[in-house]
This record gives sequence, C-alpha cells and structure tokens, in this order.
Amino acid sequence: MKALTKQLVSLMLTTAGGCLLSSPAQAIDAVLSDDAYVDRSTPATHSAAYGDQPLLWVSPQQTALLRFDLSTELAGLTSTDLVRAELVLWADQVVTPGQIKILALAGDWQEQQVTFTNFPGTLPVRQKNTVRTLRQTSAGEFVTIDVTRFVRRWLQTPASHFGFAIKSNDSPVTVAFDAKENTATSHAARLLITLRPVVGPQGATGATGSTGPSGAPGLQGPSGAPGIPGTAGSDGATGATGPQGATGPQGATGPQGATGASGTPGATGASFNPLQVAVVRNYVANQSGIQYSVGNIPSGIAFDGANIWVANQSSDTVSKLRATDGAALGTFTVGNSPFGIAFDGANVWVTNAFDNSVSKLRATDGALLGTFPVGNDPQDIAFDGANIWITNYFSNTVSKLRAVDGAALGTFTVGLNPLGIAFDGANVWVANSGGVTVNKLGAANGAVLGTFTVSEAPIAIAFDGANVWVTSNSGNVSKLDAANGTTLGAFTVGRAPRGIVFDGVNVWVANYLDSTVSKLRAADGAALGTFTVGTLPWAIAFDGAHIWVVNTQDNTVNKL
Repeated sequence: MKALTKQLVSLMLTTAGGCLLSSPAQAIDAVLSDDAYVDRSTPATHSAAYGDQPLLWVSPQQTALLRFDLSTELAGLTSTDLVRAELVLWADQVVTPGQIKILALAGDWQEQQVTFTNFPGTLPVRQKNTVRTLRQTSAGEFVTIDVTRFVRRWLQTPASHFGFAIKSNDSPVTVAFDAKENTATSHAARLLITLRPVVGPQGATGATGSTGPSGAPGLQGPSGAPGIPGTAGSDGATGATGPQGATGPQGATGPQGATGASGTPGATGASFNPLQVAVVRNYVANQSGIQYSVGNIPSGIAFDGANIWVANQSSDTVSKLRATDGAALGTFTVGNSPFGIAFDGANVWVTNAFDNSVSKLRATDGALLGTFPVGNDPQDIAFDGANIWITNYFSNTVSKLRAVDGAALGTFTVGLNPLGIAFDGANVWVANSGGVTVNKLGAANGAVLGTFTVSEAPIAIAFDGANVWVTSNSGNVSKLDAANGTTLGAFTVGRAPRGIVFDGVNVWVANYLDSTVSKLRAADGAALGTFTVGTLPWAIAFDGAHIWVVNTQDNTVNKL
C-alpha cells in the first residue's frame, strides 16, 4: 500500500558537528500507514475489497480504521512533549447525516487482512470530545477532531498504539471519507501533531577572534575645576548712578469680588468604562505587515489599550509587546499550557489548559495576582464588564469568576467541547466545537437563552455591536442576529478558520491551514481581501488601528 507522509516543519536543527540547536515548536504531519473499513454485513471480506478502496465508509454497519506510523517522529518522546494532536478527515460523501465518533483500537490489525470478524475492537470511551455531527452540507469539507488524549496515551505506552476506529455514534449516519488510495481528491486522513520545542546542549565556546582596529579618538573631557581666587585689589573710584531697580513684589490680594455669571459648560471628560473594554469599541484598521517574535506556540492574544499580550502555549508564558512598535516589554510565567487571554480594564487573565486554572496578571507590570481553579481543559476567555467567563473543553461547561477577586460565581453546562466565547453587552455566546451549535447565556445568571445551529465544528466567536460571527472548521463564517440567533448569512473564507475579530467596520478571520487572514465587510459579509501572515495562524486581535495575528508554527505575531 502507498504510505503518505508530509513533514510540515523540521523537528531539530543540527550544526556541522551534529550538535542540536534550539528549535521552534514542532508540527508534524504523521505518516498514514494503513487505512481500511470493515462491514458487518460481509464479515469475512478484506484485502482488495475494502483495503484498496478510495473511500472509507462509516455507518451503523461499517467502521473505518486508520493507523499512523509514529515510530520515527515520536521516538524517545514522552507525553509531556505533546501540546496538541488533531485528526483531519475529508468528508467525500454524506449520504445520511448523523454523528460519528473516534475511538482507540484495542489490538493489532493489517490493512490487507482486517475483516469484521477479526476486527480488534476498541477501548472504552472516557471523554465525549471525539464525537462529530455531520450534516448534508458537510460533504466536500474537512472534519477536524481533537485526539490529543489518544496520542498522549500512546506516548505514555507506545505498545498500546494500534490506531483509530471511526464509528457511528448510535445514529443512522452514512458517510464516506477519502482513503489514501483516492486519486480524485487526494485528501487522505492526516494526523497533525504539535510538540513542545526541543532545546539541545550548548555548543563549545568558539576561538577568540583577532584584535580589532583602534577606535576613533574619544570626545573631549569635561573642563577642570576653577582655580584658587587671587588677592583682592584696592578700592576703585565711586561709579556713576546705576539704573532704576526692578519692580518690587506684588501687594496682598484684595477681597474677592462677586461671583460672575456661569460660563458655557465644557465638553464631558473621558472616564474609564469597563463595559467598553468588554464590548471592544474599535476603529478602522490598515494593512502594513510587520512581524515580531514571541514564545513557543503562541495561541491567544489580547489588547489592553496600549499593549499586546500573547499566550505562549509551549513556553508556559505570556509576552507583552508595545502596540505602537512591537517592542518586547516583558515575558511572564503563568500555568501549564496557556491558551486563551483577555483584558478586564486593569488586569490580564490567562487560561492554563493543562492545569485546569486561570492566572490573573497585573497589566502594568505582569505581576501574578492569583491563580484560580476552573473546569477541565480551559480554553477561551472573555470579560463582561464585571466578570470573567471561561470555556472548559472537556467538562462541556463555562466557568464564571468575579474579576475583582477571582471568586467562583457559577459553572454552567453548554454544548460539546466548548471553545470560543464572546460577550455582546448583555449575553455570553459560546461555540461548541464538538457539534454544530452555539449557546447564548444570560450574563446575569448563566441561563441558556438559546441554542443555534451553525456550520460543523464552530471554533471562535466575535460580536460586531449587533450580530455574532462564528468561525467553523468547514471553512465558513456564520453571521447571527444577536437579538434572536437568526442566521443572517454564511460566508466562505479560507481553510480551517480559527480566530475572529471585529474592527468597527469589518470582520477579520485567521485561516489556520492557509496561513492567511480574510477581511469581510460586516454589513453584508462581502470579501474585501485576503492577506498572507505566518504559518498556522490561530488567534487574532485589534488594537484600534492594526490587526494582530498569532502564528502558532512560526512563534511570531503579525501586525497588519
């Protein structure tokens, strides 16, 4: 069978002598070694009948199998080296809409020999994070599923790696995914693995260089101290009358006069309004591309009114950049695997995905003011003018914390694998990446006010003052009326759109697999431009004048 391999980035750099140098975060496109499907209705059929077919069928009767060769890329690594793993499938046909689920296979199998009879079975499901809903419109789209927990388990116990099974989730779904033998569309299954950066030993000290040329003459030194005064001379003749002296000091202030008539009132002065920070009052952006380095695997970004803050997932830090010129103002340690980031008008909040916590930093100096527990695998974060809201990916909940002291005010159930979150001035909106819905919650009490259908696997969410915009893994951006959730439009952007932001006039979208951002007119969704940024852009922010984009593979941010 044909093996499919695509290495996205070099894992390590070597010197001429073979010493390792520090490398950026690694992103691997693993080798697909085996793919097949088995059919309950023909339990003994294998080999050319199913193993060499261009499509992998999944239905109540059929199960697809995938195995990736991880022996080379992941050799010698441990589960702590893994940041994220995503399974990417191409839905070639959706005959009957429904739900699929990803499971870990429990035993060995071979593509040319596996049948329903000798199918090795699957391991028990402990998380619901691998369920995906496919609709009729999912045909001809990529389906991305988080499989980090599976790959982490394989790194812990390499002998347990037998690959994935794709099954019906107790629904009448019938769908066909591209096999690696498919030459028509050539969208074989992919396993995208992101690892923490590798830092090798320091190299030997180099030889001393030759003496450089003499420098230019230095500047003239300062004047010496005054000499000792000489002896006084004899008195001279009386001089002529001098000029009139200066005017003497002003006399005391007289009694206060009567109060005059009131003048015309002046303009109202500016004052801080945290709600404006939460709702984000924005202005028109321009496009002048500049790029700045940050930490490893940047994933979240926020603007504090003067500076840009970036969460560095693999460095366990946040970077602070001055928005005017990108100057690095500091790097601050937070929890394990920081992901989302938000500003509350005075402080910066960061989700720590592997610690199940959020960190609160003072924006002026980055001092850690507190760390507060939340749900399982916290992802995105938003501020509502008084409180902090966090999506908990594996808990299927959102947490609400009081911003002044981090006190827990509530935990509220939402859809499957909540990821993106935004505040619309009165309500909180949540993108449920494990399905096809967004939830609208009342900010006052967390009550679910509505559940609205969007495209497959909604990722991120933004508010434009009247409408809610949602990116979906299908390559679409949905526009919903914030008042009632009515779908006002669906607009095509790049592949695997992730972060989204509103600039006061337009909506900007980071296209993860295209390494671009799309600009849409908010009024009607018209495409106004596509701009190249770094590799694998994820989150995006607006500073009142410029768009900022984090590039997870390059360890950089772009300023447009």
